[in-house]
Order: sequence, then C-alpha cells, then structure tokens
Amino acid sequence: MFSTTGVPGQSEGGPVRNKLLSNWTLSSNDRLRVDEGNFLTWRSPCLECSRKNIDGRGIFCANFFTSKGDFPPCGAAYCGECYQDYEGDPFPVQRTLDDEEIGEESGFEVDEESKRRFLHGRNGDHVMGVRFECDVCNFRNINERDVVWNSESDLRTLRYIRRASLDVMWSRESGTVKDNFQRMQRDWKDAKDVLSIGNIFPKMGFPEMEDRNGVGVAVIMLHASRRKGRYTDNIQHGTARKTVTWYMNAYTAITEEDDGTLFAADDRTLFASSSPTRTKWFQKFTLGMKRRTGVIRKQDEAINSEQVLAVLETGEFLWNRATDSQERRGIANIMAFVVVGYGASLRGEEVVLASIRGIRQFWDETQKMGTCRDFCRVLIFQAGTNAPALAHTQKIKELALLRIVKMVPQVIE
Repeated sequence: MFSTTGVPGQSEGGPVRNKLLSNWTLSSNDRLRVDEGNFLTWRSPCLECSRKNIDGRGIFCANFFTSKGDFPPCGAAYCGECYQDYEGDPFPVQRTLDDEEIGEESGFEVDEESKRRFLHGRNGDHVMGVRFECDVCNFRNINERDVVWNSESDLRTLRYIRRASLDVMWSRESGTVKDNFQRMQRDWKDAKDVLSIGNIFPKMGFPEMEDRNGVGVAVIMLHASRRKGRYTDNIQHGTARKTVTWYMNAYTAITEEDDGTLFAADDRTLFASSSPTRTKWFQKFTLGMKRRTGVIRKQDEAINSEQVLAVLETGEFLWNRATDSQERRGIANIMAFVVVGYGASLRGEEVVLASIRGIRQFWDETQKMGTCRDFCRVLIFQAGTNAPALAHTQKIKELALLRIVKMVPQVIE
C-alpha cells in the first residue's frame, strides 16, 4: 500500500486489530488500585510492547473505561514512544539539517531524539489540553461504524488518523510535555498521601459517536498534503490549509449559524462558530502539522553575467524591431536599469538615481583606469550624491553598458 522508508522510530507494518484494541482485563489486585474517575490511577499493558504502565503513565485513550455507542471500552493504552507513526507512511517530516539523498545529514552529528521528532508520542500526551482518543475510537467517530479489518481504505484511514494524532501531540515540545506530566504526578502523589481529596478531575471519556474535533477534515487535509508541490515534493502547509477554508465555507452555509459577532474592525469581522475546525484540537493539529512539514521559501536568486547578456540580446532584438522613438527610449531605459544595477550592485531604489549623462561624460576617462582586458571600471553617477559608485565590471559587461549608453542619445538630451 505504501513504500517502505525504513525511518527509525516508526512502527513496522500497518494497523492490526490486536495493536489497536485491548482484550486485557483488570485483575482483582489492580481493581483495588484503580479509580475509573481518576486517570492518574489507571494501569494497563502497552498494546505495542506489552510493558505495563501504572499510575497513569503512558498514553491512555479517553475512552479507556468508557463505552462508545454500542461498542465496549477500547482499553487502548501505549507507552509514549510506542505510539508511533507507521513505517512507510508518505507524510513529509522536516529535519533540522538538510537531508542528503541517502537520508543522512552531511557533516553533522544529530542526536537520535532529533531524528525521531514527530514520529512517536510521549508519556502524558493524553492530558496536554486536548482530548486524546485512540485510532479506532476516532475512526468510529468519523464513520459511525466499526473498522472493517480487511478493508484497504479503512486501514489507510487508520494510518491517517495516527498521523493526525501525532501532529496534535507535537504541537507541544517534548520538554513541555515531560515537565507538565511529572509535576502532575508529583503534586498528586504528595497530596494524596497526607490529604483527603476526592476526584478533582471530571470523568474522562466521550461516549457519543460523533466527530466533534474535525478529525475527518484533518484526514482529508493530510491526504491533500500529499499532492506534488511547485517547488517541493509535496504541497506546503499554506496550500494544504485551503481544505479548512472550503470546509468552513460549506459548514457555515449549511448550518447558517449566527452566534453573534465576537470582534469587528474596519475591514474584518470575527464570528463565533461551532465548526469542528474551530476546536482547540484542530488548531493544535494544524500547528503540529506546520511544525512537521516546515515552510520552504524559494528566495530570489542572484543572476550571472550570461543571464544579463541574454536579457540585453532580447532588448537589442526589440530595439531593432521597434520603429517608434518613444518605444526605443523605453527599451533603452529598461536595459540601462538592468546593466547599471547589476554592474554596480545597486538596490532598486538606487538605480533610478543613476545619471546616464554622467556615465557618458566620464566614459573615456574611466577607461584609462584599467586595461579592459580582464575588467573595466565605470563611474556610476547618481543624482543627489557627492561620490559616484565605482563599478568593477568584466569586459563583457562593460561592452554591454557601452552599447546601452550609446544606443539612444535622445534618452539624455
């Protein structure tokens, strides 16, 4: 279904039932220690490695003890690092350093954790401000049915859901997640040993089979992000986000919700919305996705003398073809702009201050400053400045400049 990448830190194979749904039941001894209403007492073996997590450590589905619809509790729990992206998934991950074609960073040592960013969860990710529901529970929310385990499209959807959940998790850095969870565990342990405290948290769980967080839209957005980009292998985050735009437009048109204006300015108004794409979960998803994919900007690149000459050849062709003096004057001005800016390394606003009359006036004198075999010097006079710019140009550029300033004498008359 997907090509194998062999990236370390990814789960081998694809989604399978026994790695997503648990048949484990609490022993009588465990039941004495577990309070279903307090997730800091939960314990369960990891679905991936079978290691037992206790005292809420790891990543627990919000429906660990909650039936969703007619389905029994999923019992899904993982060690943080065992909740991994699947091997061969096609979603791009930006690295800190540029990757070589062979997949290695050239000339730098990168620690293993940096290589595995965005590929796995962390202990405590399920209590970092947004509800975590396991892959199967999210699938049921989206489709209002169970997974068909021999369906290729269902298994592919589970992969996309896993990627969306990991993007939500990686909207927070590992240090933030670790510090938050460790402080939570320590404060709770210290307090319960000496104080009488009931359940300070609401009961975790979401029994309704409903996609309130827009996981279905996130899956569509992830699929759209795989399209080929203009400058990159995949479209960039800003283009992928257009999925949210069309969904929000359609959702608002269908519901015609009118919850009142939250903010109004001269040319912008913000409205309250119940759209799933306006939830905290979805905002964390888009942030995590942006961090994973990064933003690649194609900067303006420098041009060389051959490219300048190619522009001049085009200008000369247009000049020879033109019959109107005003049209020729315009062509000469453009070509002079190109050569003066390039030869003297002037910024755009500086080129317009150049005086072609001054260049022509001192042309012969400046040619005595060099042999013109290897390079020539040309004084670029600018209006409103006392000192002219000295352009060191290769002879080929000097000849091009000479051609321009002598092309149309009427430009400076």
